[in-house]
Amino acid sequence: MRKKGVNKENVRLIKMIQAGDEKARDELLIFNMEYLRKKANNFYKFYGKLLDEDDILQDCLIGTSIAADRYDVSKSTDACPFMSYAEFYMLSEIQKDLANSNIIRLPVKVLQTIRKYEKISPDVTYIDDKEIEKLSQVLDV
Repeated sequence: MRKKGVNKENVRLIKMIQAGDEKARDELLIFNMEYLRKKANNFYKFYGKLLDEDDILQDCLIGTSIAADRYDVSKSTDACPFMSYAEFYMLSEIQKDLANSNIIRLPVKVLQTIRKYEKISPDVTYIDDKEIEKLSQVLDV
């Protein structure tokens, strides 16, 4: 659980950012770095096979920076602190990164067939016609 007064410090820094102080942006990110690392780690558990942990942390930093620009300080409350607001932008940046990562998603049936093949012949680097016939019979392809 985060300490009391954290949201007040965030709001103070956000007011400075929105007034044009870029050093305050760095202070905001440094001030929340421990929380951002924990969030990035949580996101990494979910997206770890698709993105690198450093990339996810970078997306969290970018999302927090964007959230600081868009946050309405007049509506700030302890019930909905800034970092809760920023989580939406963190996730949004991670999803953009995923969309731009050129990942090819295969249907489940194709993945199952690939796993069966890997179990049958994990060390095969070259397949001749006889091997193809055997595999197609075993895999029901």
